[in-house]
Amino acid sequence: MDKISNKYFIGVFWFLCSIIIGVANDIVTKKLGKNINSFEIVFFRFFFGTIALIPFIIKVGKKSLYSSNKIIHVIRGTLLFGGIWIWTHSLNNIHVATATVINFTIPIFVLILAKIILNEKVGSARAVATLIGFVGVFIVAFKPEAIDITAVVLLLASFMFALLDVVNKKYVVKESMIAMIFYSNIITMLCSVPFIINEFVTPSNEDFLLLIVLGVGANLLLYCLLKAFSMADASALVPFRYFEILFSGYFGYLFFGEIPGFNTLLGSLLIIPSTLFISYIASRRKG
Repeated sequence: MDKISNKYFIGVFWFLCSIIIGVANDIVTKKLGKNINSFEIVFFRFFFGTIALIPFIIKVGKKSLYSSNKIIHVIRGTLLFGGIWIWTHSLNNIHVATATVINFTIPIFVLILAKIILNEKVGSARAVATLIGFVGVFIVAFKPEAIDITAVVLLLASFMFALLDVVNKKYVVKESMIAMIFYSNIITMLCSVPFIINEFVTPSNEDFLLLIVLGVGANLLLYCLLKAFSMADASALVPFRYFEILFSGYFGYLFFGEIPGFNTLLGSLLIIPSTLFISYIASRRKG
C-alpha cells in the first residue's frame, strides 16, 4: 500500500511540475510578445522544441519517426498552429489567469466534438454540466462594461485544442510520442513561415534566450506529463489541474501586476466544477 501511495504522490509531483512549466511558458510568451511578433514566437518555440528532440531521435533511431499516416500529422500541426498562435497573440491583451480559466473549456469542447465525430454517448448529466460551463464562459467574456473580445477569440483556440485531442484519440493513438511531437513541430513551423518573412524582427540576446527556454520548456512540459501519467491514472490527477489558476494568478501578478477581475473569479466557479464533473464521468466510463 505504501508503494502505491508513494507512486501516486510522485505522479502528483510530476503533474504539478508540468503545470508550473506551462504557466512559466505563458509568462515567457507574454513577455516576448512585447517585443516580437506572435507568429515569430510560435516559429521559434517549435524550432527550438524540434532541436531539443534531436538527441532522442538519434538515440531511438529512424523508427522513432515512422508514421503510418502523415496526412493526419499535417492536420494536427495545422490545428496546433491555429490554436497556439491565437493563444500567443491573445496573451498580450488578457490576464494570464483569465486565459487559463477559458482554457479549461477544452474538456467541454472535447465532449461535444466526441459526440459529433466519434459518436460517443453524452448523458443528460454531462449535457447539463456542459451548459453550466458555457454559462461560466459567458460571465467571463461578457462583462457589464464591455464584451471581452480577446476572451471570445480564446474560445476558438480552446476549440482547436479540443479538436486536436479528438483527432489524436481517433487517428494517432498508435504513433510514437517522438513522431507526434516532431511532425507537429515541423508543420507548425512551416505554417508560421509565410507570416514572418516580411515582418521578421531579430530577437535581442535576452529574447533569444527566452525563445530557447520556451522551446525546451514545451518538450519538458510533455515529459513531466508522461512521467505523471506513468505513476498515476489521469482521472486521479485531474483535480490538481485547477492549481493552474493559482499559479497563473500568482505569476501574472508577480510579473505583470495582474489582478483577476470579479467576472473571471465568478466564471471559474462555474467552469471548474463543470469540467471536473465531465472528466470524472469520462474516467468512470473508461474504468
